[in-house]
Amino acid sequence: MKKEIVSAYGKALLLFLLIPWLINFFVPLSIFLPLSSTIERTRPSTTQMNIMGAVLSLIVVLCYLLLGKYIQEGMRDADESPVERNDSKSVKEIYSSKKGDLLLYSLASLALPVLVYCLQNIFGVTEGPPSINLYQLPVVLAIGPVIEEYLFRKVLYLYCTKYGIRRFVFLSALFFTLIHGYSVSMAAVVIFLGSFILAYFFLATLYSMYRIIYIPIQMHICWNFSIFMIGMFHVDTLAPVAFFTISLFVLLYAIYRIMKTKRLMITEGPI
Repeated sequence: MKKEIVSAYGKALLLFLLIPWLINFFVPLSIFLPLSSTIERTRPSTTQMNIMGAVLSLIVVLCYLLLGKYIQEGMRDADESPVERNDSKSVKEIYSSKKGDLLLYSLASLALPVLVYCLQNIFGVTEGPPSINLYQLPVVLAIGPVIEEYLFRKVLYLYCTKYGIRRFVFLSALFFTLIHGYSVSMAAVVIFLGSFILAYFFLATLYSMYRIIYIPIQMHICWNFSIFMIGMFHVDTLAPVAFFTISLFVLLYAIYRIMKTKRLMITEGPI
């Protein structure tokens, strides 16, 4: 039994971390390398390069979707167990009874990027938020969050349930954070910690509690939207200490509510 668990962890490492890493590296390389000489010769405009970047982002997340479908196809028997509660009645009940908490969690997901980039400014290690052009918005605010939550929450939860892995929340948060890639710098450490907090509490924990995929999708969209707005208006540089204090208060209270609610719930599955 112990050998089977170790094997399941190793397979999870391959399917949910190493293969997404390879997708992130080889898909852009396989597309841009053959086009490099053409790009250098024709010197496309900024708009054209932005469109190419958006198409590339779309291709990467679609590869995630194919990976998730492939993994899920190999776990057909696991699909028979009702691990999700995505019927309209269950979703309406959760959103109706928990609307105050879900609003708080959404605010915290919006506040967390502000906290991260304000912290960078306070420490003087800022690299600035990633630039997101308008052509990338459909991927950043819709397609990407839906597909990534499908792979790193729904499919990984099914996998952990099938193979008896009891560390879904930690693995989900760790894999999700690592596949986004970070440089070796103090600023990157701050971003990594912020991303891990988001994934651990507001994506993986909330999914394990309610088993409704729409909730982590909502939080993921809030996080991405906040990063986009910070990049547009540079909110993090206006009053970093004030924004940091407000964001920290919202974040800590939201985490407190999540942990309190989790203790009161009888949860089933690999939490």
